[in-house]
Amino acid sequence: MLFYMQMRWNIENRITLEDVWDMEVREGPAASEQFKIVAMYKVAGQKRVLAIVDMESAEALDRAILGHLPMREYLEFEAIWPLRTFEGFLEDCRLITEPTPVRRRSDMKLNALLLATIAAFAQAPKLPVTDAEKIADALRAGPKFITKDATILDWPATPDGDYRVLRKVPANGVVFLPFPAIHTMNRDASIAPFCNG
Repeated sequence: MLFYMQMRWNIENRITLEDVWDMEVREGPAASEQFKIVAMYKVAGQKRVLAIVDMESAEALDRAILGHLPMREYLEFEAIWPLRTFEGFLEDCRLITEPTPVRRRSDMKLNALLLATIAAFAQAPKLPVTDAEKIADALRAGPKFITKDATILDWPATPDGDYRVLRKVPANGVVFLPFPAIHTMNRDASIAPFCNG
C-alpha cells in the first residue's frame, strides 16, 4: 500500500542543524530498512521532507515511524495519506459508467418506481385546508341521515392540543373529523379517527 508522507524537522531550540545533518546520515539507512521508499525529496529552502513509501498496512507504517527512525523525536508528520494508482481509479470510473445489462435493468426498475410514485402523489386528493373544506370532507364520512346532525371537530394542531369545534350540533351525539394530513393523535377513545356514533 502506498503512502504519501510530509514531514517537518521540529528542531527549533532543541538541536542544531549540524546535529540534524549527522542524524540524517544515520536516518537514510534506517529508513531504507523500515520502508520500501518509492520516492523521497527534501523541499528546497525548508525543513521539510516528502516521501512516498510502500508499506503492507497503516499499522506497519505506524510501527516503523514510531519505533525505528533515529529522527523520530524531531520529525513532525504534517500529512500521511494513503494513495492508489490513477490507473486503478480510471478503471473504477470505467466500470461505474459502463452500462451493463444488470445496471440497465435496475435503472429501468428504479425509473419505473420513481414515475409510479410521482403519479401517485399527483393523483392524491387535496387535503382540506379551510374550515369549510374540512366540514365538507368530514360530512363525506357517513350517510347524510347521520352526518346532518353530527358535530364536526378539527384535529388538534399539536399532539397535546385540544380538538377544535368546526360545527356544533348536539342532536345525535355523533362526531366526525376531516381526513387528517397525518393522523397520530387518537388520545380520546370516544373520538375514533373518523367518526364515532
